[in-house]
Amino acid sequence: SITPVSIFSLQVPFLDVCNTLLHPILPLTAIDYEEFGFPVDHEEFLAIRKYSPYDNIQKDVPYPAVFVTSSFNTRYALPGYSVAAF
Repeated sequence: SITPVSIFSLQVPFLDVCNTLLHPILPLTAIDYEEFGFPVDHEEFLAIRKYSPYDNIQKDVPYPAVFVTSSFNTRYALPGYSVAAF
């Protein structure tokens, strides 16, 4: 059943995995190395890139429209970059 809480519970995908993991100054990056890999290592970078949604956008594929918002004051992503990349 749908509750008010479930309507407003959004899942935030980790879209630009490669670029985000290359910035160790972000607070969650060090923790993410264990789960996603260490992109400075060339082999791990290639493995990360295979499953990175942002790096696997295909040309001439009709993707659904998305509404993307962000904040310049976020500490969990590169300010403005995450949205500007779209």
